[in-house]
Amino acid sequence: MLKLCMLSGSFEYDSEVSLNTLKRYVEKNYPIQANMIVYESEEDDPSLEVLDDADVLLVFTRRLNTDGESPLIVREAQVFRLVI
Repeated sequence: MLKLCMLSGSFEYDSEVSLNTLKRYVEKNYPIQANMIVYESEEDDPSLEVLDDADVLLVFTRRLNTDGESPLIVREAQVFRLVI
C-alpha cells in the first residue's frame, strides 16, 4: 500500500477542502493510505512526523513562514521520496 502525505497550506484556494476530496477519492479507488498535514495559518507550525512514513508528499500551499526543523524535514523527504 502506498502511503501518501498531503500538506495543505493555501488559504486563498481552500486547499484543505480540495485535498480532503482527493483523499477520499484515492483511498476509495486505489491502494493508498493518505494523511493530511494542515496549516491553520501562515504562522502555524504543525507536526511533520507523518512524513517519516510517507512514500509520496503532495504539497498544495502558498507562502508559509517556516522556521526551525520544518524546512529541514521537507528537504530530507525530497532526497528519499517523491514530492509532488
